[in-house]
Amino acid sequence: MKYNKNIVLNILSSEFFDQIEEYALECIWRLDESELYEIVEEDVDCAELDYIDELRIIEYDVREEEDMEYIEGILEVSAYIDGYSIWKDEEEDEDIISGNGLYIMEMKFELSGCQGKYSDLELEQI
Repeated sequence: MKYNKNIVLNILSSEFFDQIEEYALECIWRLDESELYEIVEEDVDCAELDYIDELRIIEYDVREEEDMEYIEGILEVSAYIDGYSIWKDEEEDEDIISGNGLYIMEMKFELSGCQGKYSDLELEQI
């Protein structure tokens, strides 16, 4: 099959969007307070994914081995995040939204395909 950036993006967004969204959330959870401050422009304790705004293929490469195709490249994920401050009182802890912002991250991706069926997506934040 012939590939271009739009075809690769369509494969990723239609076949693997949930997996990309889950990995983006994990990346957001790993952000420290200084990184969160740069994104949200507020002092926050943690952040959650609000929604993914855009996916964009930066680059990709396809290699073929027998009946299999292997597609790898770099995916840019633009995600809006909500920053939370944790307030503690005597009765319970409460998370309060303190701000939000756009977080753009790049991920290496690799997947395999055979006769129009795609599987084995691997993601790694860069």
